[in-house]
Amino acid sequence: MHWLRRLAFITSLNLDDHSEKDALRAEENGWLQLAAAGDKQAFSRLYDSLSRPLYSLCLTMLRNEDLAAEALQTAMLRIWQRASQFNPQLGSAFSWSCTITRRCVVDLIRQTGRTQTLLESFQKEPEASFESAISQEETNHRASRLRRALSELPPEQKTVVELAFLRGMTHREIESHLGEALGTVKARIRRGLLKLRDSLEKEAP
Repeated sequence: MHWLRRLAFITSLNLDDHSEKDALRAEENGWLQLAAAGDKQAFSRLYDSLSRPLYSLCLTMLRNEDLAAEALQTAMLRIWQRASQFNPQLGSAFSWSCTITRRCVVDLIRQTGRTQTLLESFQKEPEASFESAISQEETNHRASRLRRALSELPPEQKTVVELAFLRGMTHREIESHLGEALGTVKARIRRGLLKLRDSLEKEAP
């Protein structure tokens, strides 16, 4: 559900922002690799870049601001300690950090005795919402609409949109994964997002 909320949010943005996203992801990769060598300034930049989306992930899973802040600090410490384990060939620093953060949240859920239902639910979630300001009812409704619109996309567009927003892959990672030209990947994502936006606007009251 959460990756759908994130995608719903993205469809309301300027679609040219994807090139900026790729550039930011590349910078984050570099900062993390420098942090692995002990560069504290690089890690500080990485922290500034990741702390907001990772906190949103923690808050979405925990639904408690104090616990979310605690989970974030634990996750960032673990990211610093394990920076040398990051392999850019396997994914972006952002995706790698999200994985670590989710594990920290799950650990905290267990420690604090949060409900098993909540634990099981979020363990199955592949991606976290980056925008929590919309009410739960409105978000669920929009996610349902988006799921229908996504199912109506041509297969080649549906695939790249899901890789970008479900799995958090960059354009270049999708290019390598599918064996398609970078320009083709970008064009399919753009066309897919435009169709999703049109579908959502047509359904809007």
